[in-house]
Amino acid sequence: MEDVLEEMSEELAAKVPLRITSGFLDNIVVDTGKGKKTPLYELAQVKTNSESFSIEVQSNFPNATKLVAAAISDTGFNMQPTIKGSTITVPIPLASSDHRSSLEKLSKSIANKAKDALRKVRQRGMVEIRNNKEGQSKDLIHRVENQVQQLTDHYNGKVDLTYDKKVKEINK
Repeated sequence: MEDVLEEMSEELAAKVPLRITSGFLDNIVVDTGKGKKTPLYELAQVKTNSESFSIEVQSNFPNATKLVAAAISDTGFNMQPTIKGSTITVPIPLASSDHRSSLEKLSKSIANKAKDALRKVRQRGMVEIRNNKEGQSKDLIHRVENQVQQLTDHYNGKVDLTYDKKVKEINK
């Protein structure tokens, strides 16, 4: 059950970004022509500029600058890069209420997925208890089933707390 909670936290961190950092662009793949796709970090150096709320991308290959800018534009995160020589400046967009709402919905679906996984773990535990009840007292079986249910409830509460914390972060 702890693994389910950890997986949920990792998925929230990866899929529900609150701040765009230079590492955010690491997953961008640039089509360099002839069907060849190259990760952005192999073509350029990326750094953040906190003063101007932007990310600067310094292309290592000047002829690939336009391709890199196009790949950044196509991410779907409303980023509009500008090119000046071999430097690409990407202003970090402010999160709109619609974007925040979609992040909340995504967070909720991740939390529901975690709760489904917890239910499956609980169900496997209950089946295991019922399969091994021979020779055990009914009181013992009932106590163990109650402990499994309490553990499940505890982790469902942790999922809810993690979700609520993420929603508060989104709406800051």
